[in-house]
Amino acid sequence: MDALNVRFMEVVSKMAASKTAFAAELDISQGVLTHIGTGRNKPGVELLQKILQAYPTIRAEWLLMGNGEMEKEVVADTTALKNTLQLAESRLQNAMLDLKLVTELITEVKQKLP
Repeated sequence: MDALNVRFMEVVSKMAASKTAFAAELDISQGVLTHIGTGRNKPGVELLQKILQAYPTIRAEWLLMGNGEMEKEVVADTTALKNTLQLAESRLQNAMLDLKLVTELITEVKQKLP
């Protein structure tokens, strides 16, 4: 089997829960996937583009040429993540306070009803 086909099938194995799920996600038939997996056909340019769009961590150079690692190194900006987390926590606390006030108001209104 061609090296490109092997790399293609590595992506299938690593990125998808199943071959069926992979085929569905890329909108290809099971037959196309089988033919690539057996080496009968090579993946076309459009299919390779679909992979790179569906799985942005896959490196194009690796997929096409076999150079380097399969996946890009994802470097998280920890400061931005911490700030986002703090903002989310603050909003959650405010929402909880609002909920408590609304609940108290509902209780008061219910008590005033006959």
